[in-house]
Amino acid sequence: MKTNHYSTESNSTQKEPLREEMISLMNNLHDAAVELDAEKIINMCLDSPEFLYFSDGSVMNYEQFVKVERESFPNFVSHQLTWDTLYVKVLSPDVVSALALFHQKLTLQDETVQQFEGEVTWIATRTEEGLKLIYGHAGHSADMTSN
Repeated sequence: MKTNHYSTESNSTQKEPLREEMISLMNNLHDAAVELDAEKIINMCLDSPEFLYFSDGSVMNYEQFVKVERESFPNFVSHQLTWDTLYVKVLSPDVVSALALFHQKLTLQDETVQQFEGEVTWIATRTEEGLKLIYGHAGHSADMTSN
């Protein structure tokens, strides 16, 4: 479930379009994750040497991130993802960040269920194609796995 709770800085009319675009990007990211669509997620990211993603102590560049997404998603049968409040902050006319606390439940092909809580932060930059994710960080709580 996507959140209906958004928290941002003051609603400057200059910042509002970029803020709304980031909310839309984060909602699309949520939907792609729930749909188990790695390619949609990859297409939201900037193919650049500047791309970095940190997850639970692992650091990935764009190529590594793409490989992990493509190799991981076929192992999943379902993905439930709920965000608590999504915090959006416009950092400059072309850069915006989003932070969300989340709960997720993954069901794997072998019927193992993994449940996590955590936080994710994304920074996006404006490109000719619209906003693209360039930096991300996710931290997950201890796995609460069951069979």
